[in-house]
Amino acid sequence: MPDRDYPAATEQLFHIESFILKTLSTARPQTVPNASSWGELMWKLIGEILTSKKAIATMAGVLIVATNKIGLQLPEEAVTQIIGAIAAYVVSQGLADFGKTAK
Repeated sequence: MPDRDYPAATEQLFHIESFILKTLSTARPQTVPNASSWGELMWKLIGEILTSKKAIATMAGVLIVATNKIGLQLPEEAVTQIIGAIAAYVVSQGLADFGKTAK
């Protein structure tokens, strides 16, 4: 095992820690336009996410898998086909949304 220069390593860690603390202390908090608090913005974002088509489809897929495990007792092939269709829809909707923001 090679000898290590512990004082030099400690000094390097001290410099890294100092840099991180200096960077964090000088960082300015971001301002939120048209929102009185971060909580209000978060609830607005959560509402937008939960009402999106992709989120609703994903929740439906999770619900189908969960109820099948509990007692719905669908054939495994049917669950796989349903989840595959939901996954294809979510991916294609994501690509369509990506195309909208790219323009």
